[in-house]
Amino acid sequence: MFEKAKYKIWKHLNKKMEYLAATGEKTFLSKKEYKVWKHLSKQLNKKDEELEKRIQEMLTFGITGVLLKEIRSIRACPAKDPPLPIIEKDEEKPVVSNYKQIVSVNGLYISGASALSDFFKEFDNTTVFGHTPLKPLNRAEMSLFQEPSFFDFMDKFSSGTLLEKDRAIKGFISLIYRYSNDKSDPDFYNRKFLDNSIKFITSVLDLDDYTRAFMRDKQYPVRRVKEDTFDKCSFLRHQGVGQYVFYRYKEMSPDAFNNHAKDYIRSLFRLQSSKEFYCFLALAPTYVLNRLNSFMDKPIKRIIVWRDPRDQFVSAFRQDISLLPVTIDKYVTFSTYHIKYAFENPDPDTLLVRFEDLVLKYDETTKKIMNFIGMDASRHVNPKSIFDPSVSAANIGAYRYFEDQDFIRQIEERAGEYCYYPEKENLSDEAWNLLKTNNFAL
Repeated sequence: MFEKAKYKIWKHLNKKMEYLAATGEKTFLSKKEYKVWKHLSKQLNKKDEELEKRIQEMLTFGITGVLLKEIRSIRACPAKDPPLPIIEKDEEKPVVSNYKQIVSVNGLYISGASALSDFFKEFDNTTVFGHTPLKPLNRAEMSLFQEPSFFDFMDKFSSGTLLEKDRAIKGFISLIYRYSNDKSDPDFYNRKFLDNSIKFITSVLDLDDYTRAFMRDKQYPVRRVKEDTFDKCSFLRHQGVGQYVFYRYKEMSPDAFNNHAKDYIRSLFRLQSSKEFYCFLALAPTYVLNRLNSFMDKPIKRIIVWRDPRDQFVSAFRQDISLLPVTIDKYVTFSTYHIKYAFENPDPDTLLVRFEDLVLKYDETTKKIMNFIGMDASRHVNPKSIFDPSVSAANIGAYRYFEDQDFIRQIEERAGEYCYYPEKENLSDEAWNLLKTNNFAL
């Protein structure tokens, strides 16, 4: 009776395996089913080595499986005192990138950064990433390098406990898997992104499926965690009584690891486009950009777009931005902190651009931007086709018609030095006509 039940289960699973081998559709198959099928095939003398080999070559079981498939040549380590692979060429230099310049356009909630990214789209030698129509669960700005798991993975190579290192590794793998399925910017999070990430991970990690980092008689507090909680642990996989699998860094020098990391980060930019300039909307804030630049052979330049805090507030209010502070003082601090810091800490790789100047002093401001990046004006083949100053002028002075003028006056009192007063600017007649056509009509 029991043999019949086993045969029935095996027959059902075997059909799945045959279908998989014929179609390559493996999403419906779990790793547990595959193991049960192998076990029953052996017990029932139904083992088909050719079919098993074909299935094994096709299965991935998520990104972890892809990684394991990439490193089959790594020999399994024994449970106790496992030897770690040694990297021979730890002084090999990372490759040089093929672009002329990367620029990150940064703003602060409706400050006009997207207008500048639209300007860069008008060049025939520039690729713009990170600005797509907002959809549920999708992003409109680059955020990969702002994720804690990204640099935490690299920091833990030289510091942290075994558990912290293991958690950082698995957090990074999970991060790459999540972003490789991100549909908000397929030009960046594409197959090359995944391939380069897998190449990096397999070059610095010992990911063999049978590696043991703890001796099997080692006691560990996680055993006392409830079973349902344990199943959700992202950093441990149970391998039988007293055994746990940890993912570990390979044994290599810090220089070797840093060179692998540099190769990886540069590859993310090097292979995305054949054009000379890459523009990213909000690639990273200052503190992250400084860290990112330590891995680059050419520093990433940053343009900060800032705007009259009165108009910025009105635009955010109209669009129901939920992150706005609830008091005047907190809003002023929130809206001026980053621009104040940028003014007080000048950086040769950072350019401050006022949104109002981009609109009302278009020729002067865009020339300054192109000179800062090193762009040729002759490559600006579609001027004003995407970013049209005459359209954006409607966003200047909108505060004049806001319902609560007392609120606007309080912003002026606390942040007057950052407010825009066109009468104090040397504007052309064309610029004044734009203002009068919109919110500054007499």
